[in-house]
Amino acid sequence: MPEALKAGCDLVQMAEGSPSGYRVSKRKPVRIVSVVALAVVIGLVVLLATRVPPSQTVADTPLLGQRAPSIQGTAIEGTTSYSNGIGGTLGPASASHRGAGVDSSSGTPAGQAGQAGQAGQAGQAGQAGQAGRPFSMSTLHGRWILVNFFASWCPPCQQEASQLLTFAMEHRGPGGVSVVGVAFDDPANSVARFMGETGAIWPEVLDPTGRIAVAYGVTGPPETFLVDPAGRIVEHVDGAVTVSLLNSVFSRAQRDFQRATASVGRP
Repeated sequence: MPEALKAGCDLVQMAEGSPSGYRVSKRKPVRIVSVVALAVVIGLVVLLATRVPPSQTVADTPLLGQRAPSIQGTAIEGTTSYSNGIGGTLGPASASHRGAGVDSSSGTPAGQAGQAGQAGQAGQAGQAGQAGRPFSMSTLHGRWILVNFFASWCPPCQQEASQLLTFAMEHRGPGGVSVVGVAFDDPANSVARFMGETGAIWPEVLDPTGRIAVAYGVTGPPETFLVDPAGRIVEHVDGAVTVSLLNSVFSRAQRDFQRATASVGRP
């Protein structure tokens, strides 16, 4: 009986026909299976940890490599420091344009306090205004442009707002990126409120008829397109963006653009 119990527990028997009498353990196949299963689990964990989340999909679009559709319309102003210092498309906000989402004690858009250090580096912060001004993306030709379709009622848009702000501040200035927002099915007063709450510092173009969204093939926000200095769409992100994702996309696009430019001598 003790021997039977030992055999049941250890699963060990003498190998038949083994001249050396080696003990062959039946545990080994079990151990091998366990190791393989553990390796599979570890592999799945690594895959899930490193893959791009469903909310951040770098997606194909028929527009890749094509000239970006024109964006023209009325834009709600971002802060004057960004618009004047980078885009050069919008003038200083007049008194009639100010007041939406502004902290009366500091004159800074509500929700921008956390970005005070960054905004201070770019100059005095402006305010998002209720009224709009004419905007044309053609004035940004020769620059990298990040076109972001958003809506104030869209939770992922609210989540990505701080990421867009950080990216815009990191890539301001010569050789950087000009961010242009396009409001998707959103009225001007809601857009202005959203800009004040999130501290957006770029122009947000109104699209009341959906013409711009249709031209870009956008069916729902958020969606983001990167346009190179030659005016071609080179990257498309379907879903909320993060700083790390945008930096990765921008770096890849820069390398591709530099190679293409070098091969032909000009964009």
